[in-house]
Amino acid sequence: MTSTSVVRTIFSRRLTSFSIAAIYLIVGSLWILFSDELLAFLVKNSEILGQLQPYKNSFYLILTAGLLYVLSNRLLAFQLSESASPASEGKFRQLTENIREVFWLLSLNPTEVIYVSPTYESVWGRTCESLYKQPMSWLEAVHPDDREQVLAAVERRYRSQGNSDQEYRIVQPDGSIRWIRDRAFPVCEQAGQVNRIAGVAEDITNRKQLEAGLRKLNEELDFRVQKQTAQLQQATEQLGAEISERQRAEEERDQFFMLSLDMSCIAGFDGYFKQLNPTWERKLGFTQEELLALPYLELVHPEDRTATVTVAQQLNTGSEIVSFENRYRCKDGSYKWLSWNCTTILNQQSIYAVAQDITERKQAEASLKESNQQIVNILESITDAFLTVDHQWRYTYLNQQAEKLLQKTREELLGRRIWDVFPEAVGTIFFEKYHEAVAKQVSLEFEGFYSPWNCWYEIHAYPSRDGLAIYFTDITQRKQTQAELLKALEKERELNELKSSIVTVVSHEYRTPLTTILSSAELIEHYGNKWTEEKKLLHLRRIQSTVHHLTQLVSDVLFLDKTEAGKVEFNPTFLEVVTFCAELVEEIQLTVGNKHKLIFVSQGECRLAYLDEKLLRQILTNLLSNAIKYSPESGTVDFALLCEPDKVLFRIQDEGIGIPKDDQQQLFESFQRASNVGTIPGTGLGLAIVKKCVGLHNGQITVESEVGVGTTFVVTLPLNIQKAG
Repeated sequence: MTSTSVVRTIFSRRLTSFSIAAIYLIVGSLWILFSDELLAFLVKNSEILGQLQPYKNSFYLILTAGLLYVLSNRLLAFQLSESASPASEGKFRQLTENIREVFWLLSLNPTEVIYVSPTYESVWGRTCESLYKQPMSWLEAVHPDDREQVLAAVERRYRSQGNSDQEYRIVQPDGSIRWIRDRAFPVCEQAGQVNRIAGVAEDITNRKQLEAGLRKLNEELDFRVQKQTAQLQQATEQLGAEISERQRAEEERDQFFMLSLDMSCIAGFDGYFKQLNPTWERKLGFTQEELLALPYLELVHPEDRTATVTVAQQLNTGSEIVSFENRYRCKDGSYKWLSWNCTTILNQQSIYAVAQDITERKQAEASLKESNQQIVNILESITDAFLTVDHQWRYTYLNQQAEKLLQKTREELLGRRIWDVFPEAVGTIFFEKYHEAVAKQVSLEFEGFYSPWNCWYEIHAYPSRDGLAIYFTDITQRKQTQAELLKALEKERELNELKSSIVTVVSHEYRTPLTTILSSAELIEHYGNKWTEEKKLLHLRRIQSTVHHLTQLVSDVLFLDKTEAGKVEFNPTFLEVVTFCAELVEEIQLTVGNKHKLIFVSQGECRLAYLDEKLLRQILTNLLSNAIKYSPESGTVDFALLCEPDKVLFRIQDEGIGIPKDDQQQLFESFQRASNVGTIPGTGLGLAIVKKCVGLHNGQITVESEVGVGTTFVVTLPLNIQKAG
């Protein structure tokens, strides 16, 4: 019972094939190692101990059966729990697959994606399958300038296991940028413990574009407000002149006083109004009687009373006040902004004043100030660097990103000419394009390389009445990616050409051997009963030789394909290189018989070398076979092994037809053969394979040849003994 409870404890978690095998291995190993010691510890009597030995294995079988029983119960319960979910899962998928937002569901392990809705593919431009395989791959699409804050938000989400709401940008594979609002919330099990995290990612790009349009409307509104404010100020000055002129005559003053659209009044030094024109009633909503009965300070906004008292004291001394502003309370409790122009008649102890309702202007100024601040905030938060220069090319503004890219602070740049700060830019594409934009008053977009910083930039230049506004972004990484992509495409093109060449050569090289096999087979079929055994063997050997040739051709093509794909492994081992070469020469000599003579010699001491035996066999077999193939019968092939302290040289010299100089440059490329081979069969793959094998050893191969004299190949390979040690 004790062993069963232990097993149940071990299998209380989800089982994997590895964990099951590990448990069996541990239990079996412990039993094999310590069963005798355990029995000896429990049974002190040696005679009884001997009687128990036959039952030791039976006890192990009982223990194993208990493990199997608990394991099967555990797996059955897991399968039942898994089978109960399809119905609810179907409803869940029907819901998530029909919403415009991306719905996602993660485990508490951020590297495990439980579910993501199909909308992910249209928003991210990536497949759901790629996200399941690489759960963190969605972060690759996050804009580089937003990635740090997104990672921080993800960490906070898993740390706090609470709700989160963030906005960031992603870059789709086609380069377009989308704004995303990502909201996450915890999912609890019945016990109330958080076991998953779910969320909804919404594409809010359109909303962001609408906000940009709103900013443009605010700019237009600001311009109109400034224009109207100037007109209003002009009207105020003109009206003030008229008021001062009409004050010269009491009759004219009274007429103006009563008909003025502005709020005209006469106040005493005692703090009360003496006379008000009808505009006060219309503006504030109080009657004349109510306004005259109240000290005017009671109508002033509490925050403006101190300043109003100060102005009143100045007026009491005979000063004139122009464009003083404060707020007056209306009967409905609201406040209006008033702009005052005041003068004093001391002998009457009276203040003559005209107030203008500037509430709308104040609201417009507040909106303008807020809009300007929003523009500044936006410029400071955008990922593009932004700066402006005036018509003398002096810096007038730059945001934080511009400071980073230009590697200088605002204090170092504002007021200085751009060409004085960066004289290296004079005469570059930046200099020419900026001047073109200003001269032609046209917006320009271009890419330029700034050599002092070894960086590429994407530039958007917009001329204005104040000078030039410039947006610029560092696109060096993008340029490098484009270059790598072009390189990959070129590599793919070369591979396609190689495949086409393989198909052409194989189809050509197979046709003749197959014809030979078919011919010999048909002759044996029709005339074999009439031939002698010797003649039959001749045709059978021809078939065998042809099959061997085809087999070698297939092996060469497959090996070359593996090397081009980078799938050939380099597995060096310690090798007695002299013995290896001698045995290889013996094998080849047996194959060629007396038609050619191979002479092998070795110089120096190199008992051991750390080389790949298979690749070395490919190198030497191809070179020796070529030397024999292109040499006349009864010719001699010299094979010399030259050993040096840190490298070994293989020199193979023949007396064959030689290789023309024009052909030697492309000799090691696939499917390339010398122009003088005539009818000698071959695929042009052997030396390409040799070159690849030598390269895997970090070695070198050279060739010297003269037509009609012979060819010498020298392969130099490092011994690698120190590296192996």
